[in-house]
Amino acid sequence: MDNRRRWPAAVIGLAVAAVAGLILLAVLADSGEQPYQRSHGRGIGILIGFALSGLVIGSVQLVQVIRRGTNEYFEVREGGLVWNTAFALRQWPWEQVRGMWYRQAPGTTAPAAYLGLDFSASITVADGRKIRINGLTSDYATLTSNVLAKQPTVVTPLTQRMYWSWLWLWLGLGSAAVFGTMVTYTALNSGYDEVWTEIPGTAITEVERIPHLSDGALTLLVIGAIVSGIAALTFTILFFQAMRGQKPVGRYGGP
Repeated sequence: MDNRRRWPAAVIGLAVAAVAGLILLAVLADSGEQPYQRSHGRGIGILIGFALSGLVIGSVQLVQVIRRGTNEYFEVREGGLVWNTAFALRQWPWEQVRGMWYRQAPGTTAPAAYLGLDFSASITVADGRKIRINGLTSDYATLTSNVLAKQPTVVTPLTQRMYWSWLWLWLGLGSAAVFGTMVTYTALNSGYDEVWTEIPGTAITEVERIPHLSDGALTLLVIGAIVSGIAALTFTILFFQAMRGQKPVGRYGGP
């Protein structure tokens, strides 16, 4: 499995998240010194979007390449299935292979295909473990065909249930609404009030700038926006995956 493809995506994603996050912190720190402008609020939203997107993409790819390693491979042997990752070499006899489903997405975009999203499969074994295969697997078509040949029990192709699709959709919309509310509230209240106080007995007037949001409130809003943004992105991805899964998917299973 060519997991080395994940490194560029992980590095680029995390770099984008880091740069966008640093710029966002600088903008938020400076927001108390200047009156609010609408373009300023839009800039904050764009920066949060870049930071969240880079963080999700980069962290997912980094976790996968660390867990699986760059030398991950599968072997279909006469006696069973072998799976080698960065931390373990596992093998199961064919009688312990309980089932497999697979799905191919011919309309996948080039970046998604580069990350192996054009094909996905899951092999279930007796201990409940699920072995994930994707388009990064070298000659995945031959691998799945060989597994099918070793486990001839076939059942009717299945489809995912429609209500899951709509559940992910509504959860995604709700998370997006929370994200938008927090970003808008933060942008609209990022300014400050000026309090003019004349010092008795002098001609000096002090000006005190009181921010609309305290540091603690601003921190909580930013954290909430990040969490709800990640949730919205995750549920949106699950929704589109579920919709794509309405097409029949191949499956075979044992007892």
